[in-house]
Amino acid sequence: MYQSQTIQEWINKQKRKKESFVSFNEALFGKNILAYIIFRLRYFSINVIFTMAVHVLEFYFLTVIFTSTHLESLILFRAAIFVINAGWWGMLEVMRSRIRHLHNSQQNILLARELGNWQFLAILLSGGCFITSFIFGILAFVEIGSQPLLVNFYIAAVIFQLGLHLFVEVRRSGIYAKFRVFRPLLYILLLPCASIAFLVIFWWLAGGFTLVLNTFCSAILGSTLSLYYIKKAYTTHQWPTPMGPTLKEFWHFIPQIFIPEFFLAGLASILISLEGMLIWIMYYYSLHHTAYNDYYKLFYFIAPLLNASSIWGRLFYFDIKKCSISSLNRFINSFNTRVLYITPLIGFFYWLITALFYVGYFQENAFSFSLLLLIFFILRSTMAYLQINAFSNRYYLDVVISGLITLISVFGFISIESLYLHVLILFSVLFLGNVYIYKPHFMPVKNSVKINYSFSDWLCALIHHHKPTTIISFTTETKIPWKNKVQLQKILSTAFQSPYLFWITSHNLLLFFPSNGLNLKDTLSLISIETAGIIESYRVCVDTVNGLQGLQDLLKENSLLPIEKIKLLNESQFVLPKEYQAILTEFAHHFPLGICYEFKENKLVIHHTKKIPENSDYYRVLAQLVKKSLASPLEKNEGMNFSVSVYCDVKNNTFIFIMPISYENYKLVNAWNLAVFKATLEQFSSHA
Repeated sequence: MYQSQTIQEWINKQKRKKESFVSFNEALFGKNILAYIIFRLRYFSINVIFTMAVHVLEFYFLTVIFTSTHLESLILFRAAIFVINAGWWGMLEVMRSRIRHLHNSQQNILLARELGNWQFLAILLSGGCFITSFIFGILAFVEIGSQPLLVNFYIAAVIFQLGLHLFVEVRRSGIYAKFRVFRPLLYILLLPCASIAFLVIFWWLAGGFTLVLNTFCSAILGSTLSLYYIKKAYTTHQWPTPMGPTLKEFWHFIPQIFIPEFFLAGLASILISLEGMLIWIMYYYSLHHTAYNDYYKLFYFIAPLLNASSIWGRLFYFDIKKCSISSLNRFINSFNTRVLYITPLIGFFYWLITALFYVGYFQENAFSFSLLLLIFFILRSTMAYLQINAFSNRYYLDVVISGLITLISVFGFISIESLYLHVLILFSVLFLGNVYIYKPHFMPVKNSVKINYSFSDWLCALIHHHKPTTIISFTTETKIPWKNKVQLQKILSTAFQSPYLFWITSHNLLLFFPSNGLNLKDTLSLISIETAGIIESYRVCVDTVNGLQGLQDLLKENSLLPIEKIKLLNESQFVLPKEYQAILTEFAHHFPLGICYEFKENKLVIHHTKKIPENSDYYRVLAQLVKKSLASPLEKNEGMNFSVSVYCDVKNNTFIFIMPISYENYKLVNAWNLAVFKATLEQFSSHA
């Protein structure tokens, strides 16, 4: 009886979790964007509030324990640690990118070695931190009886904390490249709550040493909890166990780490998370302007909230990255635009918490400083999301420049007597930074493999190819593993010096390349040997003056569609109209129970919303079928008793048609899907 009750409780718990969960796909293809943002921010924001409470206590103890000279040194030292932590997260983007690529290409042995090499690097860096921490601990004993004793002990504790953090971040990045690491709210709050209790209780027993002990203990507890849940994620997702390298292997690996992207991504991350840089700038300015002596302390006081308003966009890094490297990149612009409408509310929320802590603690210049912070937080929160988009899509230089613009905005807090001029400068500079970072328009930089992921990408590249063009169709084995597909794409891309590949079906691959004097016969013979018989046959579809003419020739000869599909299309006599509204009318006429998602000019319009199933699995299946429809439009894209087809145009406008499928309308659905694909081809071919 007890066992069955326990099982029932577990089932009810899982059901409640599922009901409260809001998926990214629901936000991408639905109107529930605010619910998704709240879902992602809820634990993060609660943790920030508690972390800020711990920081305020630590700040109070720092001011009580140390003289102004030592306090100044410690604040600058902590600012340097902020910068190192931010830079390390950015540098690990190189690791995450490689792991993502190795996992997608199913190279698990190489993935395990990659993880092992990065972990060995982290162990070396952490070891260096622990040795440095030990040295400062020894120096502290030399200074027994004087205040530098506590200073050196505190520095030793902070460096020890840094060493653990460097290793934990590498372990986290090893899985975060593909999967999120889940932590329950109770365990997220355990660390700050334990720190608050420790500081309050032991302050009366250990005095100044409480701060040192708390730093050591919180570093160990936080790292232990993080590593536990990271290991759990490794196990859950059956992630390869890192393979430790030999010294020789690691020596050869070092040049692969310290590449330009490693340093550029690190710098970009530093200029996203600005709290350390802002403290340094304020301190440098205070050396020459005594009226602003305490401003660097104010910025240190609100550092956790400054950091939160800058890095909250990281919560969506995983989603942005997932879209950027898949065919869903057509729809991420709409998602980003809708998120941007909400960013001022996020900035206001973090400002409100900052203002409450600031006014409660300092109560000096409360109105003027809080007003400037309000402008800073609102515009900074918008820029934070734009920056994480640019960072995720590898626009590191744009992130760096926008970060430098933000640093310039700090002069809105100082050097001018008029509050109105303060506000004007701050608003103008931050607005300029937002305008600049918006320049990339969220379009993803092509990944390192340079393989197109959707037929719309392929068609866009084809019609904009103005040189002589050859299009070849390859037929492969019926069931070819994904790993072999990736290898085949690499071989073909290298042989023909062209990244423009597209799987029209699961075993039919199209490739176009510039007709640049390549000996086609010799190249195909070489490919036949390298692919070991995976390619069953090939056919030169067209050889023409440019890509647009090539597409028009393909349509004229009907050489893209198999004979049986041409026959089905002719029997149905489906011809889609060219006007968008007419297409919607035609769809509603044939499928009265159908649903249509329209992405137009970065806006999402859902037609027939009442027909959307109240089922959390609906959006998951929809995202899978949309990716499949864009990747292989002539495959059967069916699931949960509905079929999906996608219509695209040159301007990135998109229709997603969702049709209920049954035995009675099966032929009608297939004919509609073919008509949609043919209409897309015609739309691209008519582009002048």
